[in-house]
Amino acid sequence: MGRGGCDAIMNTEWCVISGPPCSGKTTLINELEALGYPVVHEVARSLITSCLRPGMTPKEIQARKSTLQHDILRVKLEIENGLSANQTTFFDRGIPDSIAYFKLAGLDPGQVIDSARIRRYKHVFFLEALPYRKDSVRIEETASAATLAESLEKSYRLVGYEPIRIPCVSTEERLRCILEYLSRR
Repeated sequence: MGRGGCDAIMNTEWCVISGPPCSGKTTLINELEALGYPVVHEVARSLITSCLRPGMTPKEIQARKSTLQHDILRVKLEIENGLSANQTTFFDRGIPDSIAYFKLAGLDPGQVIDSARIRRYKHVFFLEALPYRKDSVRIEETASAATLAESLEKSYRLVGYEPIRIPCVSTEERLRCILEYLSRR
């Protein structure tokens, strides 16, 4: 959809689990999957992990920020294009997350903003941060992770979402909060 375009907006039954790095998104997605919900695992982690196999370090991969961010967006869109809009599906990060990551990489997020406005997620759950831990893919510093959290939430608001904040409590309590929220709506 071009800016000012008139492409139809498609409402979905999809739910996003977003939040800063090391907020428990993957753990929560895995729990939802174990309960039988369809899930889409984090695209960025998969792409970065697949690049690590040929011997590149996370810093070398992230030095190619433009290519990486465009690849992540392309794969996210391909995945969404193949899903039924009528089935409750949980995503480990949604399209609007890429707005923040494009900005962080110094890229124009216009294409992402346009893409984020075409399909509407039913709910966006935003996890508050847990104590930060680096790993083989997560290499941000603690301060930049906090800045990124703010940028991620602003990205969802920019395209019309009011993220549902999920506090820093146990995985079980977070899961219960999300499932209770879904049952009320």
